[in-house]
Amino acid sequence: MKLKLLTFILALVVMASCSKDALDITFDANYPVDLNVLVGSSKADQGVFDVRDTIDLQSDAEVAKYLDRIKKWELTGLDGQFKNLSEQFTLINGVLKVSSGVNSAEWTFANINVTEAYALLLENAAGQFDQINSMLAAKGKVIISFVGTTDKQNINFNLGTNLKTKVTANPLD
Repeated sequence: MKLKLLTFILALVVMASCSKDALDITFDANYPVDLNVLVGSSKADQGVFDVRDTIDLQSDAEVAKYLDRIKKWELTGLDGQFKNLSEQFTLINGVLKVSSGVNSAEWTFANINVTEAYALLLENAAGQFDQINSMLAAKGKVIISFVGTTDKQNINFNLGTNLKTKVTANPLD
């Protein structure tokens, strides 16, 4: 009898020491967006543009599956690359902004000679990644926008972006 009781107590201790965290799953969820930019004309012989697109965070099948069980969701990187240029140009000024609700993160660029495949440096210098992490935690839609001026009018290009994230969820929560 004592042996059965001891075995039962030992089993309870072992089960209690096992954490639900051991069942966590981690996966990447990436959100590529191509902003198709058509540069118009302005009064100052400069081109102007203002484009935006919406990222539906639930468009990733794994995110949608575990949405209510996500424990942690963090930005691991953000890329921005110019492509499909109708011609080379100078970006006089530009602002790339990621926003959702009251949170926003932005990067400002000035006087960049843009060529095919030119990559923007999108770092966490002013806490932008923290703002995006807050957006991810809210699990809503995210707006990505790019506005600015160029030295040329009536040109077009794409700004390819990719929001890279890592998600931790627990299927049992």
